Amino acid sequence: MNENLAWHVLAGFRCVDAITSGSVLRPLRVTAKPLHLRRNRSGVFAVMDAPGLAGYTQSVTPASWPAGSTAYEIAIQDPSLRYLPRRANIQVPQPLPPTVTPGVTVPPTTTVSPSTTQGTTPTTTAAAPTTTSSTTTAAPTTTAPGTTPSPTTTVAGPPSLPPLTIPQQVVLYPSPLAPLAPNWAVVRAYVMNNANPPQALFGAVVQVAIAGKIPLTGVTNENGEALLAALGLGLTFNADSTGGVTETTTAATVTAWFDPTTLTQPPGWIPNPDNILQNLSSTQWLGASEAVQLEPKRTAFVNLTIAM
Repeated sequence: MNENLAWHVLAGFRCVDAITSGSVLRPLRVTAKPLHLRRNRSGVFAVMDAPGLAGYTQSVTPASWPAGSTAYEIAIQDPSLRYLPRRANIQVPQPLPPTVTPGVTVPPTTTVSPSTTQGTTPTTTAAAPTTTSSTTTAAPTTTAPGTTPSPTTTVAGPPSLPPLTIPQQVVLYPSPLAPLAPNWAVVRAYVMNNANPPQALFGAVVQVAIAGKIPLTGVTNENGEALLAALGLGLTFNADSTGGVTETTTAATVTAWFDPTTLTQPPGWIPNPDNILQNLSSTQWLGASEAVQLEPKRTAFVNLTIAM
């Protein structure tokens, strides 16, 4: 005879593609000790247990819930090598969603209910992603390295923790081997130092800033290469009165930030890009920039040399 068992998850996160913002559903290798994770069919990693919180997982409707949360570091690797390995911080537990007043209509959400088998046939009630997203990776800014942001510039910081019904997001950055769509405007950046001979810089954060658009973000691999791509670029009006009415290229600025302490890390070390992204204006990062012209169906190759 099967027995139905139900648990209350503590938190959840999902991995998203840095270029398309779509969920990454392919197999991933996630190291999250001491957390106990289970992945559902929607690609959400549910945190089933964490140190000192087992008592809150035994009931679908717990009588109480922890007031605060703790950051746990996880490491994510893609066996297919389409995405670069990275570390990230996950907050556990996430706050419960606001209490719904009886008779008040709430927007519909998608319920994710993965089934798991462990001796019996338990059913896991997991938090569901909605159309509203929140990410553990801070929103990129366009502040140049080594400069002080103006009073109107917003420097990205750690994002607010979403309720349990919205999984936290971890952005995965494509490796140079990642497949590309034929109509994308692609940037392949190579980041090196000014040594003789030049040394490739691993773990540098690279951004492509385009006026009126959210900056594109990528990370360099062990060879100093970063892959970025812009979607939806098309014809733009020409600001030059002597030229044609439209032009096919879009002006952009490619900027790289590098943490010099990365050079002292041991072999096999995995970077956490959020350490740089959440404080791009920090003077401890070294950087370099270069202007480029982007065009759909074309690849721009950029070499960035950072003085050490």
